[in-house]
Amino acid sequence: MRERKPLEVPLLDPAGAAIGVATFSEGDGGVMLSLQVEGLEPGEHAWHLHAMGMCDSSGLEPFSTAGPHWNPTAKMHGGPNDEQHHAGDFGNLTASEDGLAAAEITTSDFTLDDGPTSVNDEDGTAIIVHEGMDDLVSQPAGNSGARYACGVVAEPVMMPVAAGPPTPEASVAGSLLTPEQMPFSEDLLGQLQAPDGFEIAVFAQGLSNPRMMAVGPNGTVYVTQTAANTVSALRDPDSDGVADTPEVVASN
Repeated sequence: MRERKPLEVPLLDPAGAAIGVATFSEGDGGVMLSLQVEGLEPGEHAWHLHAMGMCDSSGLEPFSTAGPHWNPTAKMHGGPNDEQHHAGDFGNLTASEDGLAAAEITTSDFTLDDGPTSVNDEDGTAIIVHEGMDDLVSQPAGNSGARYACGVVAEPVMMPVAAGPPTPEASVAGSLLTPEQMPFSEDLLGQLQAPDGFEIAVFAQGLSNPRMMAVGPNGTVYVTQTAANTVSALRDPDSDGVADTPEVVASN
């Protein structure tokens, strides 16, 4: 394996202050990850990789832009030593009475290089430390509580804009997928197709493609993620028209 410099990822709190660092390095034994963070309540706290390389804290729920757990192998959530666990399920770290926590883990579940389990996928990845403890059982994320700190491990890839006007046959791969919000338009709508019984009503970017979004008969917005073989329901708790909390509802 070619040598690469360690990757240092600053960890930010919702106010944008640097409160820690995660360091990734890869060798023949896998990826070695060490993390230090401060300001936590004493006790155990979950830490995971999440599916979007975005750490925007301005929403109703800080760092919801990081998306759900990163799960390139489409497994159930669990502890890092369980047979079923996400590639970025690291379990819990323990904060001392003064709020400091440090943890180290070595894993072959993902790579910093190219491949199907590379953190450098089209959506990018982020590392999250939670305010609560991961119970290692609850689906899909261990009932880990609010997101305390976030760091961008890999930024999303920007896809080129398709030439010419969109057609009904156009795919999402021809659109501009970026982490920034883009106003809804009929042009974006025309690039999506819905299965029978569903109505296309929303477009999202910053997600790996090909991507389809549809509104079901009860108003729930569903989105496919073919790279992980999942279907997620998008939640909009503050009714601002922006999906804040994707939730995986099906996978295979």
